[in-house]
Amino acid sequence: MQMKVTLLILMLIFQLLSLNIPVTTSSSNINEILNVYTLSDTVFLNLTITNYQVLRDNLLNLLEVSSNSSINISYIIVRNWKPSYLYLIHGNFFNDIKITDYPNSKFEVNIFSPIPQDEEQAIDVIEELLFTKLIKYKNSYVGYAELERFGRLFSLILPRGNYTPFLEWVDPLAIRTLGDVLIVNLSSTIEETSLKVYIIKSVGLRENRWILSSVLATTNPLQNKSGVESSLNLIFKNSFIFSKPPINMSGGYNSSLKSYIYIIDDPYQIGSPRDVEFEMYNFAPIVVVNRYFNDTSFDIGDVIEVTLNISVFNIGGPIFNVTVNESDWWKINGLSLLEGETSKFFGFIDSGTSKTMKYLVEVEDIVTSDIIVDPAIIKIDFLDGLSLIYNSSSNVIHVGEQPPFLNLYITPISNGKPSISEGFTYRVTLKNEGVGAAESVIFSEFIIGDLAGGRSVSINKTVNFLSLTDIGKIEFTDARYMYNNISYNLTSSSFVLIPQLDTFISFDGRVSVTSSEVNSTVVTYKIRIANDFDERVLNTEVMIRIFGGELLNSSYNLSRKGEFYVAENIVIRASESFNMEFNVSYNDNTIQFTPWVIVKSNNYVVFESDIDYFFNTIEINVSNLPEFLMTNQDFSFTVRMINNFDEPIFNITLSWFGGDDIQIFPREVSRPLIEGFLEEEFIYNFTSPTPGNYTFPDLRVSYWYLGKFRVDTIELGNVTVLSGLSLDVLDRIVSVTVDENISLRIVVISDFPEKYGNATIIIDLPDNLEIVNNTLDGGVPIEIKSLENVFSIIISPLEPGEYILNNIYVKYIFNDEVFTSRFSGSISISVREVITQTYILWFIPAILIALAIALVLRRRLYNMS
Repeated sequence: MQMKVTLLILMLIFQLLSLNIPVTTSSSNINEILNVYTLSDTVFLNLTITNYQVLRDNLLNLLEVSSNSSINISYIIVRNWKPSYLYLIHGNFFNDIKITDYPNSKFEVNIFSPIPQDEEQAIDVIEELLFTKLIKYKNSYVGYAELERFGRLFSLILPRGNYTPFLEWVDPLAIRTLGDVLIVNLSSTIEETSLKVYIIKSVGLRENRWILSSVLATTNPLQNKSGVESSLNLIFKNSFIFSKPPINMSGGYNSSLKSYIYIIDDPYQIGSPRDVEFEMYNFAPIVVVNRYFNDTSFDIGDVIEVTLNISVFNIGGPIFNVTVNESDWWKINGLSLLEGETSKFFGFIDSGTSKTMKYLVEVEDIVTSDIIVDPAIIKIDFLDGLSLIYNSSSNVIHVGEQPPFLNLYITPISNGKPSISEGFTYRVTLKNEGVGAAESVIFSEFIIGDLAGGRSVSINKTVNFLSLTDIGKIEFTDARYMYNNISYNLTSSSFVLIPQLDTFISFDGRVSVTSSEVNSTVVTYKIRIANDFDERVLNTEVMIRIFGGELLNSSYNLSRKGEFYVAENIVIRASESFNMEFNVSYNDNTIQFTPWVIVKSNNYVVFESDIDYFFNTIEINVSNLPEFLMTNQDFSFTVRMINNFDEPIFNITLSWFGGDDIQIFPREVSRPLIEGFLEEEFIYNFTSPTPGNYTFPDLRVSYWYLGKFRVDTIELGNVTVLSGLSLDVLDRIVSVTVDENISLRIVVISDFPEKYGNATIIIDLPDNLEIVNNTLDGGVPIEIKSLENVFSIIISPLEPGEYILNNIYVKYIFNDEVFTSRFSGSISISVREVITQTYILWFIPAILIALAIALVLRRRLYNMS
């Protein structure tokens, strides 16, 4: 067995020495340039090779594992390890690894498949070759190795070629600076093999640039689906990335980094490879802790009310797991706790809000007249996993006399999102909340003198960030005053200022062929730079470099500076975008590669990218979305994502942002993929709000397509929500005879006349009443022409009687949907008989009878005479 292991070791050593990756000079005229931008104490480089079969074969042979195994090898070197660097590995690179107390270097081998016995023996041999210690955990092996041991393996990964400018900086043996981090990740699955190299260096603010066209390339041609010959291309790209603040700083920091850097088989052979994307969001929460007392001096028997307030400013929150622990100042000084807690846990505190903790202490028996209240300790966790300690101010309170009582308060004046170019302004207030005067008050570099009781002094200060090294905790430890020949020191509330770069600008470029002739092709390039933030972006500059073509025209005034066309002095308002088109003519009908775009904000390079040669192969259509809606209307619309190419779209996510007044559901939808030449429908629903003008939320669509992570934002525009038609009846009580017509004056009120057009007034009439107007479908057709429309509805009674009309409504069509609006009251109608005809019929006989009676009486009187 010992001889077998010895032979296996010799075989592995031979394989290590024979590991050979073909390296030749690239036949392409494109020089890959590695840009490494260094901010503060961090440099980030990410090199990834994928789909390199030779590398995969050598890796499998090296580890002597089966060809269906998935392998991941990582090596991490950290000089002078600090917890503040934890996020660089755990947060961004190895999400499933929790590094807590590892030594200065770490080598990890993961084999994601059942490990046969023979493979375990191979791992044992690797342990003897590379590790000083190896620990097995499930299907993973975590080992500890010397730097020089892994250096041998790393030098075999890039064994030949003119890569001296690269390797002089990258070679782990050349790492000298304390705090440097080297991460090499070599992984293999059945589909692909990749090599990733991460270097995080502790250097100052600078830029390093190397030409890397000969670092790693291959002349082995690959055939794509179209039969076009292409080669593997090595892709490098710059990125901003920040290290954590040193451990002695307070504050927090939310960082999100997405990086996609790799080699692909470029089927189009158009220009510089475009398969790099970095996104950086750095919104630093500003946390202010203040402590307040209900008075400045106390007597025996008084109750001291203590309030601790923790406030989170700007959009960097929330902060999590906030633990507040007061000192034992009240126990030390012989006081007793009456009510409340001196320790409290808050799950989280959202940005723009605050939390308070209160407790009551009774003054019983006091020995000294001055009580020093030591700072409270507040522990806070931030989104990226960093835990930091804050201290409240220290205070001095007095018992049995009326001395001065000074406190320091900090109030941010700027908007809470400090920028490197603009700085951050805040106000520090020193207030004597006691009765007696404080003498010889000194506040930072300001000599104030005496400060009477109840008086305060405020000073505004601005921190200008010339570089990220200026970031730190603001804390005045030299504020002091005199009282009764005793010197008292004050410490202000502390908070951290971490300025943000203007990296919230997102870039999107598109290409479309405008015209094509025998010897000339005109291409239209479209640039959209969106401000995804809630404040305007000033001093934005767009630099465009055109390769192999001639600029014809542009929608924005461009000036020529060397090899670049420059658009200057661009201001992008909050949540808006800058859009520009320009046309380029190519004489040989060949677009070797698309223009290169550099975007600067406040003289800092935000990002660089070439314009995406995309051909609009993906369509995202929003259908059936109206410009007008009725209030409380349930509405549905469809979003279609159409794949017009034969390559699949992966990891599609649709989500809504903004437009809080209109809640669209579902808020987020995901699909694993859309195959080539297929489409996917997404159905959304919402209920329109109260009448008014609103803006729809933006639809953000993220997906992986043609080897790149892409994000499209679709603005749905505005919508006007209407209240609809309403009606009233001017004549509420009507009295007529049976031979008279009834005229009802009905008022129809409209908030947008041209959206309604024709409508119908419908009245449910009781028996013996009928409408005289021309009717259609049981109602009287009307035309809405103005905001207030008056219509007369003629009703003819057939029989006398008392009638009630309580169902009057207007029916109208809006967005192909029928709506009704009802009259809320009722109409009383009294119909009388025609009294004239009845009177005449009875009056004539009565007259004849009266005449006959008169004639008889006259004859009798005559005879009597």
